[in-house]
Amino acid sequence: MPLTCTTCNAENPDSAVFCEECGIELGDSDAGLDTASTLEAEPLAEPDALEETVLEPVAAADDQDGGGTSNLDEVLHAPETEVPMEPATTDIPPASLTLISFGQSTDTVIPLKTSPLMLGKFDPAQGPIDIDLSNLPGNEYLSRRHGELFFDDGWTVRDLGSTNGVFVRRSKDSNFLPRLQGPMKLEDGDEVAFGNLRFMFRLSPDQSE
Repeated sequence: MPLTCTTCNAENPDSAVFCEECGIELGDSDAGLDTASTLEAEPLAEPDALEETVLEPVAAADDQDGGGTSNLDEVLHAPETEVPMEPATTDIPPASLTLISFGQSTDTVIPLKTSPLMLGKFDPAQGPIDIDLSNLPGNEYLSRRHGELFFDDGWTVRDLGSTNGVFVRRSKDSNFLPRLQGPMKLEDGDEVAFGNLRFMFRLSPDQSE
C-alpha cells in the first residue's frame, strides 16, 4: 500500500522511509512542522567589580630623600633681599642768567641749580612759577609760561608756546637766530631773550673752560 506524505501529499512506495518529493521522514506526524530550536541564552558572566584606585600623593623630591622642604616652600619662605637703590643723579653743572640792559650786564643774576626751570610771570590764579620775571622791566612781553631751561647732557632752552617767543644769539654772532621752534643747547656766553628780556647765559668758571 503506497504511503502518502502528510507534508506534500505525494504518494510513495510502501517500503519508502523518506518522501521522494520533499524528503521528509514518512510516518512521523510532526515531520512537516518546522521545529524552531529555542536556544536558551546563557546569562553573561558579570564582570568583576572594578577595584577603586586611590592615587597616593607623591612626595616632593626633597621629602623622599629625608624629609626636607620642597624647593617651592624654600622660595615662598625665603627672606626678602633688599635691592640697593641707586642715588638719583644730581650732577647738574651750575650755571646762571645775567640780565642785560641797554647792551650791558647788570647785577641781576639768576642762578640755575636744578632742572627743569620754567620762566615766565606769576599768575595768582595758577600759582607760582620757577623763575618769576614779572618784576623786571620789559615783562609786558612775557607769557605766564614763556620758556623752560633744563639739563639734558647740557643746558638747553625751549619755548613753551609763548606769544612773543624765545631767541638765542651765539657768543660769536652779531644777530639773534630766528625764533626757536624746538629745544636748543646753550653754550657759555650765549645770549637768550624771553620776549624782550635779554640774559647772558654763563656756566660756572670750572665748566666754561
